[in-house]
Amino acid sequence: MELEPTDAARVDPTVPVFGGPTGLDTDGTVAGEPVASYQPNGSRTSAKQGRSLGAADAGLAHLVETRPPGRPGDSGSGYLDADGRAFGVLSTLFTDGSDTNGVTDLAHALDYVTAFGGIGEVELVPGRTPFRLRD
Repeated sequence: MELEPTDAARVDPTVPVFGGPTGLDTDGTVAGEPVASYQPNGSRTSAKQGRSLGAADAGLAHLVETRPPGRPGDSGSGYLDADGRAFGVLSTLFTDGSDTNGVTDLAHALDYVTAFGGIGEVELVPGRTPFRLRD
């Protein structure tokens, strides 16, 4: 989104609970890699941790497992890797009873918008507080 320069200082891109993002994950996730997400869904806001089940579709997507999984209303929530780097956005909810979700790769999405969006370069803004996984 575009902000007026006078408003930019008032916006904090920090992920609640976890901090970060520390940057953009450009090499995707591997199976077993810890992941984290903050999903503000009405009164059920929750910080979620889990693991990646690996990348799919030539790195355009990732399969993640968290408990509880993302639910309707959580779509668009960001995902961070174990180093606090943003790697994806929740895009697919599965109804098979598993704790898994599909996540669109953020680096690929930003590259696509930059190339074809007609708005110039789009980039991630790091959070203001350090990243840490919860115990």
